[in-house]
Amino acid sequence: MNVETGLNRERGCTDPICVLLFLAFVACMIGVSVYGLLQGDPKRLVAPYDFTNNICGVDEPVKDYPKLYFTKLSPGWHDAMKSGGGIMKSFLYEETVCVKSCPTEAN
Repeated sequence: MNVETGLNRERGCTDPICVLLFLAFVACMIGVSVYGLLQGDPKRLVAPYDFTNNICGVDEPVKDYPKLYFTKLSPGWHDAMKSGGGIMKSFLYEETVCVKSCPTEAN
């Protein structure tokens, strides 16, 4: 350590094995990502799905219906109980359908 400036100029990598492991991990993650994009279908990750687990706009039965419509936005306690404990599934996807366009509010 230099007493005049207070700086330690004798620095170096203290864990070269960890650096190599980290770089190998990053390379593997890039490889897995590229493989997933080339072999998979990224639309399936972000597209909505209806109550029968058809992916809207992707799966064959609902290919022409890209949007998801929630038929019941505020389920009650009874709806949560009948789902067998799966509150989030009951609240969100038990009463959804794929539609061509969003419905408009009737006057």
